[in-house]
Amino acid sequence: MNKNDDAEKIIDADENSVWTKQGKLPQEVIVDLGKTYNLKGFTYLPQQSRWLQGVIADYEFMLSENGKQWQKVSEGEFSNIKNNPIEQLIEFKTTKARYFKFVGKRSADDTEVFGIAEIGVITE
Repeated sequence: MNKNDDAEKIIDADENSVWTKQGKLPQEVIVDLGKTYNLKGFTYLPQQSRWLQGVIADYEFMLSENGKQWQKVSEGEFSNIKNNPIEQLIEFKTTKARYFKFVGKRSADDTEVFGIAEIGVITE
């Protein structure tokens, strides 16, 4: 995971804890899964509070076996996420990876905030 204060909040299974990063988008977070898995998708849960900030609308999701060479496996938009901030589930072709990189390209409120309540991967 990126060396960033409180970044572990994105994988703590607590939808009420939120990690945010200020700065011009795109921003990214990298997670080391500890070993190689067959991954076939990911989930993204935006902040669940009343006043949302940093909800990602446009994203890229990349995988790597070594943390150096990356393969983009998904890219797109979370439709209507600003008005319906539910967990997003994205599937892709099964790929072996130890690391994943989630890139927030644009926030739903067009701010320079990158926010994640929870992010996870789907294994085979």
